[in-house]
Amino acid sequence: MRRSFSVARERRAFTLVELLVVIAIIGLLVALLLPAVNAAREAARRTQCMNNLRQLSLAMINYESAKGAFPYGSHVRTQAEYAAAYPNGADRPGSWYDDHGWYSNIGAYIEESAFADIVDYNSSFSSVKNEQARRTFINIYACPSDIGLQRNEWNVATWCRIRGNYVVNFGNTVYGQLDVRASNVFFGGAPFTFNDGVPLRKIKDGTSKTLMMAEILVLPELDSQNAWGGPYSDIVTCLGGQSFTTWLPPNSPIGDDIARLVVEARYYEQNNIPIPRRVSGDNTFMQTFGSRSHHPGGVEATNCDGSVQFVADSIDLQTWRAMSTAAGLDFTKE
Repeated sequence: MRRSFSVARERRAFTLVELLVVIAIIGLLVALLLPAVNAAREAARRTQCMNNLRQLSLAMINYESAKGAFPYGSHVRTQAEYAAAYPNGADRPGSWYDDHGWYSNIGAYIEESAFADIVDYNSSFSSVKNEQARRTFINIYACPSDIGLQRNEWNVATWCRIRGNYVVNFGNTVYGQLDVRASNVFFGGAPFTFNDGVPLRKIKDGTSKTLMMAEILVLPELDSQNAWGGPYSDIVTCLGGQSFTTWLPPNSPIGDDIARLVVEARYYEQNNIPIPRRVSGDNTFMQTFGSRSHHPGGVEATNCDGSVQFVADSIDLQTWRAMSTAAGLDFTKE
């Protein structure tokens, strides 16, 4: 009886071959389940991204209802206008593109009243009077599929700003909303512009057919917090990074055209951003900022009626450009 019991005990153990088979099966199951888990996580992130954009677009619409127009994309357009807006030179450091844009105007409409209350509209947004507002992190501007909000020139009180994911539509050509005659493409209007807000009634193409906002990728923080990485994804002021244009299709592998390009290529590469090209003469108006995301296959965008849509990378470029125009114009002319 003792011998029989001993044999039974020995037979309960796994052999090495059986153990390896079990491990292989478990590994196979994990390999099969992992893509599904990752897909589910990305679906959740996309849903959160859509909700962020929906809330921002509704804020823009509520602002339009209250003020009669969308917030301006940039407060002023020239240095002379900048000087006239703030006669006290101490209240207007830098240049016109360091001033208020749409970002500082919609705080109260996204339930960020604490932010809105500390914004001083009588001074440039880059004034030290607005330092606290520029340092305020507002999580709604971060797509969960990207690297999160990033600090920009954080140790400099005048220039500290935040980089984020959501920007407004400046049309089908360049940041300066100019015709690109060399390519036979003419500016067809946009819901955001310089100097003034655009009322909904001026969006002739229809609010459900005209883009309002879209995603961009965020440039990582630089090694030195005293350094400036240029305007890319700088959504806070009016350097151009608060906008996108449809000159390039969604998630284009071609780099954007950016003025005063100062950061090393490795920072763009860290977040899979195509390395930009420097604009000749550092002409701010000739910049292009394409819409990009880490969502597979496309970007999230909103229309001027508040609806959200996923735009595929494969969209026809002319269709994409037409979606950004607001004036009901034929922007390709012979």
